[in-house]
Amino acid sequence: REGDGFAMEFRTSRVGHEQVYVSIRLGAPDRRPEVLFVSRAGGVLLKYPLPPLLGDTVQILLETGSELLTALQDPSSEVFLH
Repeated sequence: REGDGFAMEFRTSRVGHEQVYVSIRLGAPDRRPEVLFVSRAGGVLLKYPLPPLLGDTVQILLETGSELLTALQDPSSEVFLH
Protein backbone atom coordinates (compact mmCIF):
# COMPACT_ATOMS: atom_id res chain seq x y z
CA ARG A 1 0.00 0.00 0.00
CA GLU A 2 1.28 3.48 -0.81
CA GLY A 3 0.33 6.87 0.56
CA ASP A 4 1.51 10.46 0.49
CA GLY A 5 5.27 10.13 1.06
CA PHE A 6 5.32 6.52 2.26
CA ALA A 7 5.02 2.88 1.22
CA MET A 8 3.57 0.23 3.52
CA GLU A 9 4.30 -3.49 3.52
CA PHE A 10 2.64 -6.31 5.49
CA ARG A 11 4.51 -9.47 6.54
CA THR A 12 3.26 -12.33 8.71
CA SER A 13 5.49 -12.97 11.72
CA ARG A 14 7.59 -16.12 11.46
CA VAL A 15 7.27 -16.71 15.20
CA GLY A 16 3.53 -16.28 15.59
CA HIS A 17 1.30 -16.49 12.54
CA GLU A 18 -1.34 -14.55 14.47
CA GLN A 19 0.82 -11.42 14.21
CA VAL A 20 1.67 -9.18 11.26
CA TYR A 21 4.58 -6.76 10.87
CA VAL A 22 3.64 -3.48 9.25
CA SER A 23 6.68 -1.70 7.78
CA ILE A 24 6.27 1.91 6.71
CA ARG A 25 9.10 3.22 4.52
CA LEU A 26 9.23 7.00 4.29
CA GLY A 27 10.00 8.81 1.05
CA ALA A 28 11.46 11.94 2.67
CA PRO A 29 14.53 11.43 4.88
CA ASP A 30 13.75 14.49 7.04
CA ARG A 31 10.20 13.34 7.84
CA ARG A 32 9.65 12.04 11.40
CA PRO A 33 5.97 11.12 11.87
CA GLU A 34 4.78 10.28 15.37
CA VAL A 35 1.18 9.21 14.74
CA LEU A 36 -0.58 6.99 12.19
CA PHE A 37 -4.19 7.93 11.35
CA VAL A 38 -6.58 5.69 9.42
CA SER A 39 -9.90 7.06 8.22
CA ARG A 40 -12.51 4.38 7.55
CA ALA A 41 -15.89 4.46 5.88
CA GLY A 42 -18.60 5.88 8.09
CA GLY A 43 -16.31 8.50 9.62
CA VAL A 44 -14.39 6.14 11.94
CA LEU A 45 -10.92 7.51 12.67
CA LEU A 46 -8.23 5.30 14.21
CA LYS A 47 -5.09 6.76 15.79
CA TYR A 48 -1.91 4.79 16.57
CA PRO A 49 1.31 6.20 18.10
CA LEU A 50 4.37 5.25 16.06
CA PRO A 51 7.65 3.96 17.51
CA PRO A 52 10.94 5.70 16.64
CA LEU A 53 12.26 5.39 13.10
CA LEU A 54 14.90 2.85 12.17
CA GLY A 55 16.64 4.64 9.31
CA ASP A 56 13.80 5.56 6.96
CA THR A 57 11.39 2.90 8.26
CA VAL A 58 8.84 2.55 11.06
CA GLN A 59 7.85 -0.97 12.03
CA ILE A 60 4.88 -2.03 14.15
CA LEU A 61 3.58 -5.47 15.14
CA LEU A 62 -0.18 -6.03 15.10
CA GLU A 63 -2.44 -8.95 15.92
CA THR A 64 -4.11 -10.60 12.94
CA GLY A 65 -7.71 -9.43 12.85
CA SER A 66 -7.06 -6.29 14.90
CA GLU A 67 -9.17 -3.28 13.98
CA LEU A 68 -6.09 -1.29 12.95
CA LEU A 69 -4.68 -4.03 10.70
CA THR A 70 -8.08 -4.59 9.08
CA ALA A 71 -8.37 -0.84 8.42
CA LEU A 72 -4.84 -0.62 6.99
CA GLN A 73 -5.52 -3.50 4.61
CA ASP A 74 -8.85 -2.05 3.47
CA PRO A 75 -8.28 -0.26 0.13
CA SER A 76 -11.16 2.13 0.86
CA SER A 77 -9.45 3.44 4.04
CA GLU A 78 -7.29 6.55 3.92
CA VAL A 79 -3.95 6.50 5.76
CA PHE A 80 -2.12 9.59 7.03
CA LEU A 81 1.13 10.07 8.94
CA HIS A 82 1.63 13.09 11.17
